[in-house]
Amino acid sequence: MGNPRETYIPLNAVGGADTQIVLTMMARYVEIMEDVAPGSPNGGVAQGLVGNLIDPIDGSLTPPAADGGYWKQDAPGAVPTPAFALGDPRAIRGGMGVPVGGKGAVVAALKSATATATQVIVREYY
Repeated sequence: MGNPRETYIPLNAVGGADTQIVLTMMARYVEIMEDVAPGSPNGGVAQGLVGNLIDPIDGSLTPPAADGGYWKQDAPGAVPTPAFALGDPRAIRGGMGVPVGGKGAVVAALKSATATATQVIVREYY
């Protein structure tokens, strides 16, 4: 199967608009986590993420908009962990699984949890 495709996506600060996380290929497994490298927009300090997962088939949000619509992942300053793992983790080892979505599918809408912009690393496995 090979290595995942990695995409770096900048996110707005908490007062800004959500940024859509869009797949760049057909993916069976996707990981999304905050990037805390020294050169990232957050200066190497985790800001935390807020937003929604979006079902690429029906567009429904998790958590639902009726329930406030947002969750928070990783407190500011915490060591980031994969915020999401979407799909079948067996795809990492070349196993089969139902695709999360195809190229162009929107799987999340995110922004920073603080007034400092940040970015995420999206790893897509086929």
